[in-house]
Amino acid sequence: QYEQDRTGAKALEEVFGKKLSAIQADWLKWVRRLKSPPLRLRRDSAYIGVQTRSVIDGLKVVKVVPGSGADRAGLRPGDVITNIDGRRIADGPELLRTVSRHRPGDRVSLRFRRNGEYHTVALTLGRWTGPPRGRPKARSRPAPAGRSKPPVKGRRKGPTTVPTTRPAKRAA
Repeated sequence: QYEQDRTGAKALEEVFGKKLSAIQADWLKWVRRLKSPPLRLRRDSAYIGVQTRSVIDGLKVVKVVPGSGADRAGLRPGDVITNIDGRRIADGPELLRTVSRHRPGDRVSLRFRRNGEYHTVALTLGRWTGPPRGRPKARSRPAPAGRSKPPVKGRRKGPTTVPTTRPAKRAA
């Protein structure tokens, strides 16, 4: 078969029962309907209560938020989340996309691996209220050049002085 159809186009047409151009058009329609995953949790959205990092087959739990759904369900640092409600979780955006379909208080089935054994737990999603107080927010853009501190109220406005000397380079 490969010698006659090196690209696999004929095989695809046979499997789908339509021309390759129609298959591509259907695929493009499907891709356009996909929603992008949220970049971060919105206030009052559902959340699990874990900090993770990607591994080959899921998300490794780095930290569990005390009192969160993950904490109450018994997740621990080192566990690897592999799926939620039967949906494979391969990376952070997939976790955000899956959890964002739910509301705080919803129960989900979470499958994870611990020490080579797989476990499934029912987890109640919590409500995200934002980062802990007292923790500085990340800056969305760098500070303007020549300014090391924010302006102080009451200070006379005038030209800003820029240092004329460069700081010494650090030894490696």
